Amino acid sequence: MMDALNHWVHAVPALPAPDVQFWGWRLAWAVVLMAVLLGRLRCWPVRWRQWLALVVLGGVLWPGPASPAHWFGLAFQSPSLFSAVWCAAYLLAPPRPAQPGHAGWRLSTHGLVWLGVLWGWLLLGDTLAWWTPSLYAWGFSPLALLPVLAVVWLYFSGHERDERRTPVLLAVTLVLFVATRLPSGNLWDALLDPWLWLALHGRLLRDLWRRVRRQ
Repeated sequence: MMDALNHWVHAVPALPAPDVQFWGWRLAWAVVLMAVLLGRLRCWPVRWRQWLALVVLGGVLWPGPASPAHWFGLAFQSPSLFSAVWCAAYLLAPPRPAQPGHAGWRLSTHGLVWLGVLWGWLLLGDTLAWWTPSLYAWGFSPLALLPVLAVVWLYFSGHERDERRTPVLLAVTLVLFVATRLPSGNLWDALLDPWLWLALHGRLLRDLWRRVRRQ
């Protein structure tokens, strides 16, 4: 039993194939950029937004330095797989505005925001060599999937249908990660990236401000 456990912990990490990583990064940047631009240009006519989405998709998937993904990749590497899945869900079905007071401080999507912010700080401390053993290196182990699956199941089974959006997207992200190992073969890179982490901070501060104002 212990030999099998040690084999799983110290197994050689499974990395994405070079071609899968190349096109996966570009497709992820295309989805994220389309979601950001179309989210900012919601006042435009639908047909114009559709043409803009096609232009962005073609430009990002264009090979070579002419593609924005080439320069975004040099500066920021790749968006997390979860960011790409979330943006794809936004493009396919724009989220409805949240109802005031719908989610409290119990286990909810708000709790997932807290978990994302906290885990990002822990990974930042790991980058600065504050912890041993390395938390980031643990993301290459198949065992890292177990606590994430437990969190997804906990949130999915404990909420109504309207509150299951984020756990479902997390589950889709895990399936895609296991199938492709994108973006780097590390589970934490698939779930969190610096821009998503900053966005979670913004969401948390906004919710805190609204809560203070209500009180």
